[in-house]
Amino acid sequence: MSKLVVNSNPLPSSQPEVIMAKALELILKYQKKHNIKNRCVDNAQIFHDLMKEFNFKKCKCKVKAIICFGYDLQMGDYIFNMGHLIVNLIDDLWVDPSYEFQMIQDKIYIQNINDFADFQKRHTDSSTKMKGPLNSKKKAIKRFLAIHSISNDINNNKFCTTNLDYYNSVINYVQSGLINWKDPSNIDKTITSKAVFEFKKN
Repeated sequence: MSKLVVNSNPLPSSQPEVIMAKALELILKYQKKHNIKNRCVDNAQIFHDLMKEFNFKKCKCKVKAIICFGYDLQMGDYIFNMGHLIVNLIDDLWVDPSYEFQMIQDKIYIQNINDFADFQKRHTDSSTKMKGPLNSKKKAIKRFLAIHSISNDINNNKFCTTNLDYYNSVINYVQSGLINWKDPSNIDKTITSKAVFEFKKN
């Protein structure tokens, strides 16, 4: 497993928020460059590990399983993702470290199965036309509980990845990017701003 090492090359900023923003930019750009999909477990593990590596004391560094609803620009339809992972930074500030979810407009993050059931009831007429696991409740619940279990494992410092080669490649990409990072203002906010949002946890 690759380990992030940048101590021999002083970073242009000592502010944790700035360093984390640059690391997030690099994680997202790697995914965009290589058209990465279905790697939310790995992306959450990577972002979680980076926060631990930089010892950001203010950050809660907690991973949470959620359900995501929104309009997928690539599919051209509304979708439900019954198992996705996001990462808590500070208080109600969260990060979605998966670039593919930036292609979903008007996203709604649903926190648990009960909230999902309530959401379905309120949107019965429109949901019948949506793609996704709406007609397979047992399968949807099973998917969410599996992702929830993984989030607990990561939070308990168990290493979770679906593809070690991918994990190592992203870590190496972030390391290279940080080593060559000279200007602390050189952060692409057009990509990072879409990944950071406020979300009140139940």
